[in-house]
Amino acid sequence: SNADTILNSGGSTCNGGELNRTAYWVPAMFDGTGNVVVPSKIRFYYKTEMSAGIGNVQPYPENLQLVGDTSNNVQNNVNLSTFRCNSMFNGAKSTPSSTIPKCASPTGNGQPGAVEYLIFFDHCWNGETSTIGDWQANRDTNLVAPDRFWHSSTCPASHPVLLPALVTHIFYDVKPGEDTSKWFMASDVDPSSGALAGPGGHSAHADWFGGWNPDINQEWVDNCSNVQNAECGYGLLADPLNEDSPRSLRLRSDYVSGYASDHSRIPVADIYQQMCSVGGSLNPANGSSAGANCRPDQGHHG
Repeated sequence: SNADTILNSGGSTCNGGELNRTAYWVPAMFDGTGNVVVPSKIRFYYKTEMSAGIGNVQPYPENLQLVGDTSNNVQNNVNLSTFRCNSMFNGAKSTPSSTIPKCASPTGNGQPGAVEYLIFFDHCWNGETSTIGDWQANRDTNLVAPDRFWHSSTCPASHPVLLPALVTHIFYDVKPGEDTSKWFMASDVDPSSGALAGPGGHSAHADWFGGWNPDINQEWVDNCSNVQNAECGYGLLADPLNEDSPRSLRLRSDYVSGYASDHSRIPVADIYQQMCSVGGSLNPANGSSAGANCRPDQGHHG
């Protein structure tokens, strides 16, 4: 894929359909017993944090590529986390954790439990269009968090362009009695040895390759990001109190919100069968990085 094919071709599984062909990616989650844990619910928030950002947010530039990792979730970012125990209905949240915690299901209030995975993306840009499609440069130098802390919406002079504050929330439902402290992510596995290289979730990160329709991008920035106290959740493109523009993105017809009663798990062997042509032995207990990240066209770690 490239910027043109993402923006102008193919379908989309996001609300709004082809108006948002953005590619969102996180490492596969394993349950420690040979299965991939399928996310039960996924949310991406495009926010303006604090009033300092109102009127200053700019639309995403074309061909923007982002990567977020745990470095955005610590150091002066109070209450930010990579993982926390939650309920599938986003109820009471547990203490933040930099690795996958042991979460209970049902929760203390009787709701089905979930592991919630969060990644916060930097959103102050230096405006260097020459490297806009270079995700590594954006990760290292071209985008930074706002001054003082992630929420502040006050960008430093070196990176004056404030973009929407993007947060990834992914929910994985927990079976009753399941020990989620044994879960891990594909990127936690050492590709040479096939063994875990650290605690489950220590390598947490997420990628974002922009594919928003530019007119829709501009519309939500104008009517939501740059409006004080706007309520633009769940695909709304304007505050519902704004009678001049009561628009919203079309919801996916197949979208299911809430608890996944079947606790969706896909055996690692089935993932190999569906996506990969990987030589050598398969260790379903750890899923080996070669299988979790293989390229279907070449059959090796990609």
